Amino acid sequence: MRQAALPADHRLPVVHSLESNWRKVEGKGAVHSYSEVHHAIQPAFRGHTPYLILLVDLDTQKGEPTPEEALRVAGNLATQDGQLAPPEMVRRVGIGARVRMVFSDVGPGLALPQWTIDEAAPQPEKPWRYPQE
Repeated sequence: MRQAALPADHRLPVVHSLESNWRKVEGKGAVHSYSEVHHAIQPAFRGHTPYLILLVDLDTQKGEPTPEEALRVAGNLATQDGQLAPPEMVRRVGIGARVRMVFSDVGPGLALPQWTIDEAAPQPEKPWRYPQE
């Protein structure tokens, strides 16, 4: 299982320091916000619409450095094997949905973090979604 390692402090520009420390974080969290793409500009994504781009609050640093903040990581909603999620999965996810990180291999030595529904976590009864037409 891969693990994500992210800078321990995202306030580096504020404290005017070039030094940072890395620490492991658990790749689980809740959807903070999302964008649902219906018109894919890039040809590689055109056959996958609609797809979600998620901004996820990681549990590990929720409430740091202030109660309203968290370490947030962006990525697409994906299946457990890292493929873009099908429409029926897209409809299940909204703000507050519980997700976990998976990785999509995109080249030798390069994998992108993505998000999949955390089936082991309690889910909100009805995650908030933008009104659908």
